[in-house]
Amino acid sequence: MPTFAETQRQPDRVPSAKAPLPDPAHLGTSSEAGSILHLQRTIGNQAVQKVLQSRAEERVRGQKPPKPEPPVPKPEEKPEPKPVPKPEEAKPKLTITHETTFAAPDGSDKARTDVGIGEKVTFKGSAVGKWTASKGLPTELASGAEFVWTAPDRAGDATIKLQVGTEEATVTMKVFEPDNIVAVRNSKIAIGAGTAGAGMKLTFNYYPKKVSFGNVKAKEVSGPATNIDGYYKKHYTAEELKHDSGDTFTSIKENNEDSAEDTAKTVDTFKPYEKGTFDWVIPNKFKVKTEAGDGKKFPSDVTQAFAMVDATGKIKITKAGAEVERSPAEP
Repeated sequence: MPTFAETQRQPDRVPSAKAPLPDPAHLGTSSEAGSILHLQRTIGNQAVQKVLQSRAEERVRGQKPPKPEPPVPKPEEKPEPKPVPKPEEAKPKLTITHETTFAAPDGSDKARTDVGIGEKVTFKGSAVGKWTASKGLPTELASGAEFVWTAPDRAGDATIKLQVGTEEATVTMKVFEPDNIVAVRNSKIAIGAGTAGAGMKLTFNYYPKKVSFGNVKAKEVSGPATNIDGYYKKHYTAEELKHDSGDTFTSIKENNEDSAEDTAKTVDTFKPYEKGTFDWVIPNKFKVKTEAGDGKKFPSDVTQAFAMVDATGKIKITKAGAEVERSPAEP
C-alpha cells in the first residue's frame, strides 16, 4: 500500500518591526519593486526610505513644471475724484429801489423815475452806505439803508447815488414842472330870469399827470382886459373890466387838482343887448410849498373869454377848456 509522506510547512518570514514596508503604490514597476526588496534585505529599511525619497525627487525634477496659472488681473482702481473747489459765492450786486410818497394821477406806479417838483421819494439800498443827490434835498446822507429825498423846485435831472466801499449804484430821476392847465366845469351858476349873464364853478387840473404836484402851489395873476368890443366897449371902461384874481397861491392836491374852486362869471344889466366881447389873458404861476418868493410863470397863459353872442343877451364864457352858455330867460 502506497505511503504518503507529509510535507512539512515552513513558517512565514515575519517583517521587521523596525520600519514599515513601503507603500506598493510608490514602488513603480515590478522590476523596480524587486530591486527595492533586494535593497531592503541588504541595507535595511532606513536606507530604502532614503533611496525612495531620492528617486521620488528625481522623478519630480524630470517632470515638466506645471503651467503657471495666468495672473488674475486686479480690478482697475479708479482714482478718487478730486474735490472740486466751490466757486466763491458772487457778491450780490448793489441795488437801489425807490417809491414816491404820492401816486401819479395817470396811474403810474410809485417806482417811477418821473417826478414832479417837490415830490418826496424814499430810496432803499441793498446795503448800508453813503447817499448823495445831485439836486434836491438833502444832498447827502453819511450812512444809512434809506434815503428820503425831496425833488428840487425846478425841472431837471437829478442823480441819486449809493456808495458802499468801492461799489456804487445810481438812479436818475427826471423832475417835471407843471406846464399846462385844463379846467373842468363842476356846476353852473344861477343868474336869475330876465337878466343877461352866465357863470360856472370849475376846477383846474395841472399837467403832466404822470407825476404828482401834491407839494406845489399855483395862482392866477391879475391883469387888464383885452379884446374889448361892442356891447362891452360901449358900457364899461377898461378899468371896470380889469381882472382881479386876488393873486393868492392855492395848494395843488396830490391828484393834480387845485384845492380851490374857480369862478368864471359875468352879469350884464345894460340894455339894449348887442354883440360884444372882452378877454382876460391870465398868467399863472407855481412854486413848491416850501419855496419863498413869487414862483415861476407857467409856459402858457389861460384865456378867459366873455361874449354876448346876440341881441337877445345870450352870454357865453370859456376858460381853459371849460364853458358855459346861458340866455336871459333861464334861471
